[in-house]
Amino acid sequence: EEDGSVSGNQVSEGELTVSQNAPAVQATSRATEGSCGENVTWRFENNKLYLLGEGEVDSYSADGAPWADVRESITEIEIEEGITKIGDSAFYGCIALTNVTLPGSLNTIGDYSFAQCTALEGVTLASKSLETIGINAFDGCSGLKKLTITSGVQTLHDSILNRMGWEQLEVNFEEEARFEYQGDTGITLAGIALYPGMTYIAQDGSLKAEGVGGEYGDGVKWFMTPDGELVLSGSGTMPDPGEMEKMVIPWNSYRVDITAIRIGADIKGVKSLHFALCPNLESIEVEEGNSDCCVENGVLFNAGKTVLLIFPCGKQDESYSVPESVLEIGDAAFAYAGIKTVALPEGLTEIGEAAFAMCPNLQEIKIPDKVTEIPMQAFYACQNLGQIELPEGLQTIGDMAFSSCLKLREIEIPDSVKSIGNSVFAGCGLQKANVPAGMSVVPERLFAYCEALSSIEIPEGVTQIGGRAFYDCALTDVVLPATMNKIEEYAFGGCETLTSIRLESTNLSDTDRDAFDDCTALNTIIVGKTAKTLNNSFFAAIETARGNLENLTLTFEGENQFTYVGESLTIGELVLLEGITYKVDENGKIEADMSGTCGKNVQWELDDTGKLIISGSGPMDDFSSYASTPPWYSLRDRI
Repeated sequence: EEDGSVSGNQVSEGELTVSQNAPAVQATSRATEGSCGENVTWRFENNKLYLLGEGEVDSYSADGAPWADVRESITEIEIEEGITKIGDSAFYGCIALTNVTLPGSLNTIGDYSFAQCTALEGVTLASKSLETIGINAFDGCSGLKKLTITSGVQTLHDSILNRMGWEQLEVNFEEEARFEYQGDTGITLAGIALYPGMTYIAQDGSLKAEGVGGEYGDGVKWFMTPDGELVLSGSGTMPDPGEMEKMVIPWNSYRVDITAIRIGADIKGVKSLHFALCPNLESIEVEEGNSDCCVENGVLFNAGKTVLLIFPCGKQDESYSVPESVLEIGDAAFAYAGIKTVALPEGLTEIGEAAFAMCPNLQEIKIPDKVTEIPMQAFYACQNLGQIELPEGLQTIGDMAFSSCLKLREIEIPDSVKSIGNSVFAGCGLQKANVPAGMSVVPERLFAYCEALSSIEIPEGVTQIGGRAFYDCALTDVVLPATMNKIEEYAFGGCETLTSIRLESTNLSDTDRDAFDDCTALNTIIVGKTAKTLNNSFFAAIETARGNLENLTLTFEGENQFTYVGESLTIGELVLLEGITYKVDENGKIEADMSGTCGKNVQWELDDTGKLIISGSGPMDDFSSYASTPPWYSLRDRI
């Protein structure tokens, strides 16, 4: 047309094709080929950019690439085999580019090389060893969601995965793709843990380790034989495995396959958690000359035999006596073991986390007198553990230490215990238990789901009951001691057999509304002599449990005087009013004491006729603020 644009019905003239529905394209003079490196040329044709030659593509500013004028039209890029580097910002802002293949010869991608390629959806990696990649290479590629690794990749570096944000990507592998993973840390890719130095192969749609092994720390090599032996060789100190819940160990994914362990003569730094939780481990061998650890009767110790590191899970012994020299049992040292009885030495001072966790056949245990702490999950899920003897002098019991010990019927916690973690006896078969006298707080879920626990004594000194502490127990009655001031959510929830509560608390000021949730049989509240304040929150929780307060039996024991706090409450014929003090006679009869002080030398009284009498001398208290109400406020309708 006259303005230099072309449009109209689709026609063909040589290489020119024009569609009726295509937008008008301004005829301009734009470069379509040229040089972009010492031995690299480029050509733009039919919306496709070709990079040809070998060596490095130059680096540019964001708008400096020689194809910048056509970059928004580039939908495809072909990078010829032989090109080793893509320079900085080379394809910056190619907003129509949807997929790109990185050739086998490529080893470096510069900063911002694919930045702001907003339509880029997939990258196909064919590079044998793409090791260096700019930190912002894929910055702003908001549509990137797929990475395909081809059989041409020989080494997969963590740098490209990190720059592309691999956690959000769908990662696929060509069949028979085989590569060595290199990086600073292990990652989980396509459902399998990748560790530095190990080789992986894609077969039958999944990724598998090939020739399992690699390096672990400085100078330590590890390898797993086809029959399941873990071999540690070389010379050096193994890294600390970290905390139990965050162990970083290269053979983590293969623990279930490990049947034997061989530790070389020059390996140091051996810890329990390096080899814990291997359910099929049957034997351990330490080569002669190792100064760090040793084996006796198939059990792994430190060199001085003061620390028991690992009792193999697959060891067939039914009973075992820990040597007298042992002062410490390592973390998870006996976990999963099939042992029935273990004799601990009198000199033992320390038991590790999860030391006996999930020992399905363990039947009894006596903790020596010098042990002051039983740590987290020490005897977790020992389903046949029926007898535990805890020493006087024990001070601390950690979270879930005895949780899910189904055969445990009775426990006596010594009064020396001052700290107990959450869920310590949750899910046990307990019928009889106690809260030690030294405790001020009953921890969360302490006896939760102990469905056979029918009684519990909460001692004086306890001020708070944690959430779900007695959830789903078989309690029939509960005494809340004088020191109690707080009951948290669902503390007694699900105790469907609970019928009565005896309230001795001098000031139970904070009761969660769901504290007695589903205690539908609750019908009796006994108020003891020591209760000096009754709070509405306690009765609100009772109402939630029952659905109402109708037919609730509320009795007062002996002479007493208490003050009611909270919204007015009616239980049967008894009306409790905010701020009013009530007197209880020796027969349990209750009367409101409608008198008191309202100034330094001023008294008030509301008589039986409804007359409010102010007497005495001097000024009355000031009740002008909203927060300061006169003591007869709740009696206004009687005046």
